[in-house]
Amino acid sequence: MTSHPKEILYMRYLVTLMFIYSLILYSCTQRDNNVLKYSFRDAVLKEHLLEIDSLPYYDTTEINFRVLKAYQSNDTTFFKNLSAQIKKDREYKRYWSSMDTCIHQQKLQDLGVDEAYRFNFLPAFCSTPINVTVTIKGDSSNLHFLLYQNKHDTVSCKVISEYNKKLSSKEWEEFNDKLSLADIWGLKRENGIHGLDGSTITFIGYQKGNSSFNRPDKICYVNRREYSTLHDAFTYILKISGNKKGCYWIQ
Repeated sequence: MTSHPKEILYMRYLVTLMFIYSLILYSCTQRDNNVLKYSFRDAVLKEHLLEIDSLPYYDTTEINFRVLKAYQSNDTTFFKNLSAQIKKDREYKRYWSSMDTCIHQQKLQDLGVDEAYRFNFLPAFCSTPINVTVTIKGDSSNLHFLLYQNKHDTVSCKVISEYNKKLSSKEWEEFNDKLSLADIWGLKRENGIHGLDGSTITFIGYQKGNSSFNRPDKICYVNRREYSTLHDAFTYILKISGNKKGCYWIQ
């Protein structure tokens, strides 16, 4: 039996309408799902922030908390100020990174070791920073020492001294004890103390995770003026390095 051309056109018209209706229905469903996702996410975030606010011991001045709270309350002024600060920080980092272009170091997590700790120390009124990285893999621990000249005015960045030194098990244990006393995993990134003069130290710590104990990698970053709690660990490892060059060393 042969269909009439008008019937064929009508059938096509119905199919097209059903297709358009399906698209509209799907779009509405997705929109409703997105609204549910967003409303649920925002509700849980609000609940989380209220819970934190109720705690007498939580530091609500911490930047991550402030960002979440500003996002939850749609605080445009906060984000404008944050954007300006981010730009300022980037310029600061760009300036300092141009001063040590002669040194090339891997990230601690890329060294293939079990633990790694790096100190970058710039003594006051000095243009020769000290960079010390202590690592351990299995029973073997190593100290990598690097002293370099900062790029400054017409002076180029250059490496003054660089070498490795094996640590004894006793030296590693003493160093590790001093890190524990420094509470490296409990230190905040910044402590709010800044200035133009004085020595500065940056500390980065890394511990490899263990899937057997469901323990992920750990990384910490600390920046301080002078030494703070990192003083004993840094001066101990600097003494072991045996360095006598530059403008700062430990007898």
